[in-house]
Amino acid sequence: MIVSMSLLVAYNRLSNATQTAVAKENIRRLLAEFVEHKNDPVTQNDLDKALEDAEYSEYEIKLFSRTESQELSDLVVYRIGFGIVNSSGGDELYVSKYEP
Repeated sequence: MIVSMSLLVAYNRLSNATQTAVAKENIRRLLAEFVEHKNDPVTQNDLDKALEDAEYSEYEIKLFSRTESQELSDLVVYRIGFGIVNSSGGDELYVSKYEP
């Protein structure tokens, strides 16, 4: 009985970790595609709205910056950090695109 309970707890933990990993990967794709396909410059409010619309309300944008390249005209690099609301840490991604 104790062994089966331990296996059940381990399975639930693995399942939660797997669900979190899948959610983070889906959010990475969502944010990258959102930035790449938006014709106007992206704002943090745009990204917050994208997360909300995709029903990832337990996640938030924790870091946002937009940097224009000095060497290549029209190239912009977005640095986006996201994570679970009211938690420390999270993930980051960089997305570059040309904005005329």
